[in-house]
Amino acid sequence: LYSGACGVVKLAFDKKSCQKYAVKIIKKKNLSFTGGALTSTSRLMQEVKILKSLHHPCMTTVEDVFDSPEALCIVLELAEGGELFDRVVKYGKYAGAREQEFKVIFYQLLEAVKYLHKNNISHRDLKLENVLLKTDEPYTLVKLTDFGLARIVGDKSLMTSYVGTPTYLAPEVLVGNQSYNKAVDLWSLGVVLYVCLAGYQPFTASDSEVEDADTIEILKSKVLSRRWYRSPDEWKDVSEEAKELVRGLMQVEAADRLSLDEALGHPWLKVSF
Repeated sequence: LYSGACGVVKLAFDKKSCQKYAVKIIKKKNLSFTGGALTSTSRLMQEVKILKSLHHPCMTTVEDVFDSPEALCIVLELAEGGELFDRVVKYGKYAGAREQEFKVIFYQLLEAVKYLHKNNISHRDLKLENVLLKTDEPYTLVKLTDFGLARIVGDKSLMTSYVGTPTYLAPEVLVGNQSYNKAVDLWSLGVVLYVCLAGYQPFTASDSEVEDADTIEILKSKVLSRRWYRSPDEWKDVSEEAKELVRGLMQVEAADRLSLDEALGHPWLKVSF
């Protein structure tokens, strides 16, 4: 199903029921060591711990875990519709014409993140690649996944780690050297919705992956000055209510962002599907 630097995700079947599952197989020899500690393994076990504690229809379910000296195998509920990223790529510049479809997906995402925050969990890596679709039907159930960077935090707790995917990072995380709270997830949700509606990222530092300090600085400058890339062609089919919701979530000041309840009560989501 998928192959990455640290392992693979394979399709598996239960011998008795023929039920299909996704099995995430991580080879421990491919994981990084820092100061003698197997930090990546710790992240994976944190992900498993969080997933096992969650019970929501829009969260990926962990069915079982097998730990051996060579590998960690996580048996997961299978989402056969693939990543939300792939769907947006398929639609390309016509993504805005699929606004109703993305409205249903985004509503589920908001409910999923609301559930996380209610349980004092911040995802910290919300992006299209971490949103799976249960089927390939236009209107389908969403499955939020990849909790490797998630953090359990109280209502008044703050986080300080520079983690996440740069093009989805909230300004307060990009700036660095300052604490932040669960509002970072609201910014990332705004970026997710922007990409769904436009078919491209609002902020990019280069044509390649953001990796070095220079490109991070360029990205930071664009984010803080609100220099969104907007092509009239891609946005002409997008409703004003949808644009307003994107703006409400992507406020540079965390305190100015819409809350999850405000987003869920937004007029765009009140319109009949």
